[in-house]
Amino acid sequence: MSRTLSTDEVNRLLIAFSDAAKQLIGRRTLLESHMFPVTTYVATGLYNLHEIGYEALREVTESASPEEIGRLGRRFLSRINQKTHFSIILGYLVGREQRLMDEDEYSTLGEDDAEQTRFMLNFFHKAVSNYRSDGKLFVADGNGSIPILPEEALEGLNGSMFSIDEEARVSLRRTMALLQAYLFLSNCESRGNVFSHGPYGKNNLIIREFTSLKSGPLADYLEISPPVKNLAVVLELGGMKPALDEVGTLYVDPPDYMDHVENIGLFTTSGSKIEPLPPSISSDVSQFAQRAQKALFYQAAKLDDRQKIVAGALQYSNLFPYYEAVGEPDAFTPHLGKRCQEIDLPKMISLRIHPFFNKFGEKPNLFTPLENKER
Repeated sequence: MSRTLSTDEVNRLLIAFSDAAKQLIGRRTLLESHMFPVTTYVATGLYNLHEIGYEALREVTESASPEEIGRLGRRFLSRINQKTHFSIILGYLVGREQRLMDEDEYSTLGEDDAEQTRFMLNFFHKAVSNYRSDGKLFVADGNGSIPILPEEALEGLNGSMFSIDEEARVSLRRTMALLQAYLFLSNCESRGNVFSHGPYGKNNLIIREFTSLKSGPLADYLEISPPVKNLAVVLELGGMKPALDEVGTLYVDPPDYMDHVENIGLFTTSGSKIEPLPPSISSDVSQFAQRAQKALFYQAAKLDDRQKIVAGALQYSNLFPYYEAVGEPDAFTPHLGKRCQEIDLPKMISLRIHPFFNKFGEKPNLFTPLENKER
């Protein structure tokens, strides 16, 4: 059995998470839209993740160790990836800090806080170091890369890559934009189901993945089905300079990288098998994404404020991918815990934004360390 992290190691990881979170937020902004109260549902979801996350991952690790779970993600179109691991543990830590900041209002953390925090960070350490092929924990440690695929998997792509002309390049750019916009809405205007990893090899292959094309809190409203269940777009970036962040967002120099891509591959999965797709699938996916986004827009507009906050909170505290990965998909249904329903949700409906998010502009560590004493 693998060793559990010491208190000093946990506290160093808390600092590393703080640094990574600040770097991530520095490239983004807190998002508010006319459709969803995003900052409100994020804080609600992170309260919920702190409430239900520990017990859920405890249950998951009864079926597979963190190391095994990490290795399960080392494949095409996996729903457990760098983004999943980072977001779930970061969300748990932010939820913990929100409760600590609420200490003057009601009882917050119990005596088991140290044990639970240690477990969550230990899970992250073991899972991610076995997920990434370079053994790193954070994207910054790997100089903006997320390498996961073995060489043999990359070699299998060569025969299915094809060159594209300007017309095909425009079509693929449109497909990816429509698909990302649809998935953004389907996930309550969060970046769920879109993830990139790489780069790989001398040709700088980047794999952009659109997983579970009919999923997310609003997917139940969708009456049409996608032409494929998921889609991986393999891009050969050559001499361009790609970089990724902790949630698998792709940044490329030059930014208009699609103008320079000459070879691509399109893939889906059937069970554990990777299947190449013809170029024509791009048009089919575009049509689906356009129709689906329009349908979901009308449905989302009918939701009241509370329904939108609950839907977004469920998205930010959804541990289903872990249960799915270990073969127990029926053991978890996205839900709000009792405390979140009775205390945190009403609080956030009134408060709208939690004061913790103001800490991102400060220099100190975002996360409260464990007491420096061993059990």
